[in-house]
Amino acid sequence: MKKNRNKFVLIIVIIIISLTVVISILLKNLIANSKFTDDTISSNHAQISLENDQINVYKSTQTIESSKTKENTQSNREKKSINQDLELFDNKTVSASEFTHITEQIIQSYVGNFNGDLQIYFKILDNNQTYIDQGKSMYPASLMKLFLMAEIFDEIEKEEITYEEVEHLLIAMITQSDNYSYNALLEELIQVDPNGNPFMRIKELCDQYDFVETKPYNYFQETGFDFSYLAQYLPSYAFETSVTDLGRFYELLYKGELISPKASEEMLNLLNQQQRKSKIPFLLPEEAITYNKTGELDNFSHDSCLVKSPRCDYILIVMSENYDFDGSADYLIQKMSLSIYNYLNKTNTDALATE
Repeated sequence: MKKNRNKFVLIIVIIIISLTVVISILLKNLIANSKFTDDTISSNHAQISLENDQINVYKSTQTIESSKTKENTQSNREKKSINQDLELFDNKTVSASEFTHITEQIIQSYVGNFNGDLQIYFKILDNNQTYIDQGKSMYPASLMKLFLMAEIFDEIEKEEITYEEVEHLLIAMITQSDNYSYNALLEELIQVDPNGNPFMRIKELCDQYDFVETKPYNYFQETGFDFSYLAQYLPSYAFETSVTDLGRFYELLYKGELISPKASEEMLNLLNQQQRKSKIPFLLPEEAITYNKTGELDNFSHDSCLVKSPRCDYILIVMSENYDFDGSADYLIQKMSLSIYNYLNKTNTDALATE
């Protein structure tokens, strides 16, 4: 009986040990399978994450490329706009149609509204398009000082006169339109002319440069100079010039061909220092560089000017005799000058309308 009980206990122990082994094996397999599943899931998650990252990178790349495309498109539009602006502002060639618009629509509109004799010279220096509206020669007033200035520089080139002894007179005569200085410079010419005739010296220079409508036979009587003895040299009222002669004068200066390149440059410097700018330069913007000389007496009002603008350089000469004696010529010259400048430089087009 006791042996049977021991056998039974042994069998139970063996069964328990066997179950323990089986359970242990099952647990190991279960754990292994669980780990494999987790690794697979992690791997899948990693794969999905990688794919998402690739998608995000692709989307980011697409966004950057799209942004670059938009930027390039915008840049191209801006460049196109800038190029169009450059065509307007930096194109140095004034077309024939533009020139016709200036002469027929702008200049003529002012001429038609003026009660008096209005003579005009307008030239684009870059392509030689020229407009001249001129009748007979006109009383020049202080415009004659331009021709005396040129003659003085001619005498300086010939070493008949030194620049130092006349510099102050030239500055005052041109920049302030000082009459005393004009007469004092005539005195200088009297000293170097064999016949003591300063007017012939100026006339010879005018003939040399084809200023054929300019007659300089006069002096300004507002000062204390006694020039009565010069009456023998003064044909009756032979004191006149024309817009054509003045236009040629400025063109030669511009090209450095009046007297000499050095003399032309020095004369331009004097004109650029002009203090009397109440006509052609008056309404122009600061960017405009002007070289001008005015002339006025009673109902005569003139201005002559070389204008350097961003787009082109041009000459504008206006000589007027106002039959109304109301000072309207000065205002007309101001407005005409601004209208021409604005049209050439395509700015403030509202100002092109005449008033």
